[in-house]
Amino acid sequence: MVTLGLAAFTAAHARFAQHAWTTASMHAPLAEVVWWAICVDEELEREPDYRARRNGDPDGKLLVGLRYVRSALGHHMFFNVMVDRGSMLPATLPMRLGPPEARWMRSDMLPVAGVQQNIRGDYDAELAGREISETLTRIASWFA
Repeated sequence: MVTLGLAAFTAAHARFAQHAWTTASMHAPLAEVVWWAICVDEELEREPDYRARRNGDPDGKLLVGLRYVRSALGHHMFFNVMVDRGSMLPATLPMRLGPPEARWMRSDMLPVAGVQQNIRGDYDAELAGREISETLTRIASWFA
């Protein structure tokens, strides 16, 4: 199952990377890549010392925060992503130049999902404010 999950994660990650940077087109591929990442992580947790190795690695530890994302997208049906489209007219300050970036929102900007309060802090510590593509690439590196 780990081999299947890793192949599915890799394919979903590639699909996510190719999508147009709009919230509507991002939801399905993001939900899929997150779901597969957590499936692989949960399967690997059966291995001795996996959790300690994962939690001791900056890339591996991203998976701990990603569990909140999986629950948000799959169980609680809220989207915890903001897209910064860069410079727009009329210009506002501060201004960011470059292509759009999708980032994980802070949990205080999200609906409260009662059953997930125990992992909300992990999400904020590991993912909130970070660029999504970068975190998914780091998770892929951890799996590799």
